[in-house]
Amino acid sequence: MNPRALVSSPWFRRLAWGLGSLLALWALAWAAVPPLAKSQAQSRLSELLGRQVTIGSIAFSPWSLELTVREFAVATADGKGVQVSLDRVYVDAEAQSLFRLAPVIDAVTVDAPKVQLTHLGAGRYDIDDIIQRLNKPDDTPAGPTPKFAVYNLTLNQGSVDYTDQALKGPPRQHTLRELQLSVPFLSNFDSQRDVLVEPRLAFVLNGSHFDSEAEGTPFAQSRKGDAELKISQLDLAPYLPYLPANLPVKPQSAVVDASIKLGFVQSPQTAVTLSGSVTVSRLAVQDTKGKPLFSADSLQVGLADVRPLERSVKLSGITLNAPVLNVVRAADGSLNLLPPAPAKQNAPKNIAARADSRTEEHTSELQ
Repeated sequence: MNPRALVSSPWFRRLAWGLGSLLALWALAWAAVPPLAKSQAQSRLSELLGRQVTIGSIAFSPWSLELTVREFAVATADGKGVQVSLDRVYVDAEAQSLFRLAPVIDAVTVDAPKVQLTHLGAGRYDIDDIIQRLNKPDDTPAGPTPKFAVYNLTLNQGSVDYTDQALKGPPRQHTLRELQLSVPFLSNFDSQRDVLVEPRLAFVLNGSHFDSEAEGTPFAQSRKGDAELKISQLDLAPYLPYLPANLPVKPQSAVVDASIKLGFVQSPQTAVTLSGSVTVSRLAVQDTKGKPLFSADSLQVGLADVRPLERSVKLSGITLNAPVLNVVRAADGSLNLLPPAPAKQNAPKNIAARADSRTEEHTSELQ
């Protein structure tokens, strides 16, 4: 074919114009969308939350539908600090979104989210103003649930600083570090395929490590899955002040280590099984008067086959190391093993009855 004739062909010119227009549209979107999206996002989110919202930068690749947001931050109520921040949010959308008329996201990655939260007491938190704004009543009638599909959700290196000012004494600090979360997909599209999912949740809470891994085939005819939970040196001391004050005993210390396997099967009946072991070390309990009641170096419970839905428990063993029990009998015969008896409430009634009888006697004498 003659190249000149091909170039002068109307079809070739239409193709060239179409390709050029597409490239120009991509270039315009690449250059114009990020600053426009940044400006609109900052102003609209600030108005929605009633807090100053800032964004460092936004990058958009129209040819691959990839969006990257960096240095996202929400200010505290006084504007002097940062309540929530994110180092990076990456979203990889798919062209299927255009054909399905619903968002189809191939990957979402959130890096280094940080949250500062303070309990002010009486059930009040320093984010109550945001919650009230988001909970404003909406008269718009609810429509059908929108369709969506999001795959490969990942959260890396998350952290939370929680300050509790509700308890007596100085504020208590709780920290959540190294938060890792992996979710294979969230979707309400119909699917008939077998999918192997491997979610994961891991974090360090006040210095104690927690890790979990799971896999399963939720869309197969025989739905089943397995999960493994690991807890390493979970010190319960920071959480003991939150226990009810009217407990018959006062726990003082306990450190938990656990390795538990959870199995799930639905074919057709649902069955949940637990196996593994739980160890509590440095266990110490006081009685209601603050005196030592029980202590042990460690308590280990082996789970052979526990089926909670069937109320079946089979243990492989219970091991208690170096237990110490302090039993004290008071002068009235009560033991510190039992909670104190409630105070009698009939004394005021007796006093009132005596007063009434005296009044009646005085009245009769006057007559």
